[in-house]
Amino acid sequence: MNKKIRLLLIIATALCLFFGINRTASAADMTLALNEGWTSVDTITNDHKVQYYKVVLPSDGKLTVTLQSWINYTAYKVWDADLTKTYDASQISKGTVSEPCTKKIADRYLPKGTYYIQILQYNGYTGTSYTNIGDYRLKAEFTSGKTNEVEPNNTAPTAIALTAGKTQTSLMWEDDEYDYYKLTLNQPQTVKLTVKSWMNYITMGIRDAEFMAATDVDGVAINDFQVTKGSETEPFSKTYEYKLGKGNWYVFFKKYTGYTGYSYTNTGIYSVKWLPTTVKVSSMKVTGTTKLVRGATATWTATVKPANATNKAVTWSSANTKIAKVSSKGVVTAVKPGKTTIKATAKDGSGVSVSRTVIVIPKKMGTPKAATASKSGTTVTKKISWTKQSAVTGYQIQYGTDKTFAKSTKKLVAASKNTFNIKKNASKQYYVRVRAYIKIGSKRYYGAWSSVRAFK
Repeated sequence: MNKKIRLLLIIATALCLFFGINRTASAADMTLALNEGWTSVDTITNDHKVQYYKVVLPSDGKLTVTLQSWINYTAYKVWDADLTKTYDASQISKGTVSEPCTKKIADRYLPKGTYYIQILQYNGYTGTSYTNIGDYRLKAEFTSGKTNEVEPNNTAPTAIALTAGKTQTSLMWEDDEYDYYKLTLNQPQTVKLTVKSWMNYITMGIRDAEFMAATDVDGVAINDFQVTKGSETEPFSKTYEYKLGKGNWYVFFKKYTGYTGYSYTNTGIYSVKWLPTTVKVSSMKVTGTTKLVRGATATWTATVKPANATNKAVTWSSANTKIAKVSSKGVVTAVKPGKTTIKATAKDGSGVSVSRTVIVIPKKMGTPKAATASKSGTTVTKKISWTKQSAVTGYQIQYGTDKTFAKSTKKLVAASKNTFNIKKNASKQYYVRVRAYIKIGSKRYYGAWSSVRAFK
């Protein structure tokens, strides 16, 4: 045979053998469904030496693939989406036609994505009698890690910003080494971080804004340490406190690789939560109109200190809602003449409160009426009358010949009365007005004067 032809045949045979065993993932014959039990039984033969199964993970989590084989030896590999990296590669043995061998061939945490399970004919032994053809089946189980991590965050510049009160749940897996998170503080404060880990070991540390080793506000070095004792069934949880200054800080988690010759888990799920720092209200100032006309409203404002108090909300209350009432937003409504107190109380449990007195004064009186009661010669008696108001102490009458009341007479009238007689010269023009008042202690509080009534 021609040497060139022989060479071409050798090359062609080698290519056939290679591609017969190492088919690309695009040639995958089926998708391995998650959490749906065993697949149908498939068979490895001398003519069917390899089979790919596509596995799609909808989120970060744990993938467990179990191979059950009725063959003495069955080889397998677990590949990434590009078939460039294997996560598991070995064989299972001791399967027989009557008693299959069952083994977990993938049992690891992986990020969301596509993976391939390759089942292939085993040809590892020579000179030893064994079977490498026969039946097998697979089962894929998946548990979501329920993460909210956004990759990449494996360097400080790509750190995920932590938000106070929000839990950040992340995956540390085989190809992961660091996860970074960023804290931004607008003032020095004690930062509380609750860490929960479902792994045996994970390293935690803090770096300053320059990604350098950190010290707290007291100058004490913040050392890296291992979060330990977590497991898949019983996570470890602890809250750590740091006194940090104003600015940016970086919290990192690193896959732990400290032990050799010792079995432990360093991949899995963990979470970190920045607990909001509670700053209590220390003082409060209440502003708003403290003298109101019956029926009027005024909005009061409560300003708390310090300005960074965690909860600035207050509750409002009135000592006597028959005098004045107040809404949850601090709107004070004058109900009837009198005196009461409006109180603002901090909602944060600090016990801080401020009370202010509010005086409700009578409304403006209607224009009084003037009627002739009697007349004798040049003297006439005029009867001045007005409409009463409730809840007042009395009324004040002012009258005179000057319409500006620069020169006038004032008289007090009991609340039980609504008339007053004025004797005057029948030829002179007079002016009169009236207002209601309340007396609190020794002090009188007057409502507005009525419009002026002119009469002769």
